[in-house]
Amino acid sequence: MRERLRLRRRGATPPAQEGDDFESGFLQDSLPGLDEGKRGRLRFPLPRRRDRSTPTRSTAAGAGRLGSLKALGGRIGGALSDGAYAVAATAGSIGDSLAIAGHHAARRWFGLSLAVRRRLAAGALLSALVALLWFVILPVAPCWVPAGDRCPPGNDSLALVPDDAAAFLQVNLDQTTEQAEAARDLAGRLPTLAREIIGGRGQSGQVSGGVIETLIGQPLDYANQVLPWSDGELAVAMLPAGTGIEPVLMIEIADRAGAEKFSESLTAGGAEADYEGTTIVEGRDVSVALSEDFVLVGDQGPIRSIVDVIRGESSSLADNAAAETLLESLPENHLLEVWLGPDAASGLLRETAASPFDTFVNSASATGVVASVSIEAGVVDLAVRSELDPEKVETSPGVFAALPGFEPTLTETVGADAFAYLGFGEPAQSLSVLLDRAQADAPGLAAGFEELGETLSREGVDLEGDLLPLLGGEVALSVEPRLAATSGDAVGETPGAPGTAPVPYAGLLADGVEEEEATEVLARLQGPLSSVADPDAGGPSGLPGSVELGGVDAQVLRLSPSVELTYGFVEGRLALATDPDGIRRLTTDRAPLADLDTFEDAVEAFPDRPSALLYVDLAGVIEQLEALGLGTDTAYGAYAQDLRTLEAAALAVSSAEARLDTDLRLIVADPETVEPAPLPIQPPPG
Repeated sequence: MRERLRLRRRGATPPAQEGDDFESGFLQDSLPGLDEGKRGRLRFPLPRRRDRSTPTRSTAAGAGRLGSLKALGGRIGGALSDGAYAVAATAGSIGDSLAIAGHHAARRWFGLSLAVRRRLAAGALLSALVALLWFVILPVAPCWVPAGDRCPPGNDSLALVPDDAAAFLQVNLDQTTEQAEAARDLAGRLPTLAREIIGGRGQSGQVSGGVIETLIGQPLDYANQVLPWSDGELAVAMLPAGTGIEPVLMIEIADRAGAEKFSESLTAGGAEADYEGTTIVEGRDVSVALSEDFVLVGDQGPIRSIVDVIRGESSSLADNAAAETLLESLPENHLLEVWLGPDAASGLLRETAASPFDTFVNSASATGVVASVSIEAGVVDLAVRSELDPEKVETSPGVFAALPGFEPTLTETVGADAFAYLGFGEPAQSLSVLLDRAQADAPGLAAGFEELGETLSREGVDLEGDLLPLLGGEVALSVEPRLAATSGDAVGETPGAPGTAPVPYAGLLADGVEEEEATEVLARLQGPLSSVADPDAGGPSGLPGSVELGGVDAQVLRLSPSVELTYGFVEGRLALATDPDGIRRLTTDRAPLADLDTFEDAVEAFPDRPSALLYVDLAGVIEQLEALGLGTDTAYGAYAQDLRTLEAAALAVSSAEARLDTDLRLIVADPETVEPAPLPIQPPPG
């Protein structure tokens, strides 16, 4: 069947097979000698009754397929035993009855006027279309189609949040939505991490309250204490309170009696206060109020701000056009969404441990930041959209604002077994921007580059003026596993000590490089690099100098026992690696990263021309780290089984004039396909 469908897709006619031409086969048996044209004009009158004791081929025209079926039944009945004949005779009788019924129906149909027949046919067609719409299309229709079932989770809480909110987070765990179903599946794949985030009872019976516990100050088992009465929507609004910002937890109500019982558990014995018709109960740790649709948990001041919005005394975040526009830029169907005002973005991403993530937001120039999380069949998508102030971008452009878009093509050359890949375009400009950014974010790294630049300058090599311009239109940085030790080459015979995992090597691949000019500049680099080499590292014979690696003339310089800086030109591309295997592997017949199914799944929804593209083989990285000793860490052991289900992650960053878009995709395997390993893993010998 697959071959026949394939031929049809190509427009070819599948070869005829026995039993294909049901109609013409039976017509030829029933009506011998009838040519093709006459069969097309054939009319089938009511068949005459005949003696079934001597079944013969019908001499009349028959009754279409039913007449042919009856005649065939008669022939089979004459050749079979009495019991089989009875069955065939019954089939013949049924054929007679259906043929007669068909004849009468046809006579009545054609006895109607043409106008009546047209109206009846139109009615039947309309009924069929309505049935198709109701039973087939609507159950899978998107939300914008009236009565469509495939609607994204709602966000009712946004209309209650004051427009002076610093930040807002909303998640919808409505059990009837696809996103909630996918989230339950994901929680089953990552049970320990899920319990840490949303709270729950672990195997030891201890309750972990997750994020909600952090907000209300006491342990909370969401599945047992909230889920039975909640309609699924939870939100956190960060609101002004005095000189600071305080959170208010908002839980949508489905069962009011259950919500009241939950509220009483948080504020047992607390004092009640009336605010504009709303009762706010002040407990030991938090205050609680019940609006018509939500339980509000937090400090009294912020709760009163929400009550003011409900009463129409102040505007909501839903009335903020800029926030609404930015939220609408997120993927429609998502489980969780976040909005950050400029102050919150700056305070959260520049002044806390989350500061490394500011690279993907540029909070110094942001007027607002939104993010969403979507889940589908073991795939988690994070989308971040940052709206930028064009005037601020001029003074604080960020890393990616200056990076041009590029089309990733070197993924056809990087190996499919790479642990990590990073690609970007116009590397001379891109690396210069990254070095400038390092001055603020990683001063130690920037100082190291400055020292290297000064060393090279004394030897007559300008790092930014001579070396970076050599790199052409696209660069791929990768971390890849070493090959097995080989005895045919002069270098790289001992990639790792016995009983340990070989340390991967880092590689750089650059397209569009002028080989002659690059060779001259790189040759001038050998002297300065030799001066910083480890004198105790030793070196294979012939160093410094040329060696042949897989038919490629390469230059190798041993800087330390584990780093042999190697470069050469392979198919017009400059290849540089920290191990000779980086050159060898480019000359072998190996599957490229672009053909890896996991890579394709990870990047399929990304823009065609990102400013930067990152891919990490998480399964391979975790396995490598465990082999190098991570598995002996008991803290890691608590999350090891969850982390082993992580297959891969990919990230794309795209920059426009006033927007910075970041998309991250995480692929999580089914735990049943992951082989469990005992923990802690015994450290390697030695």
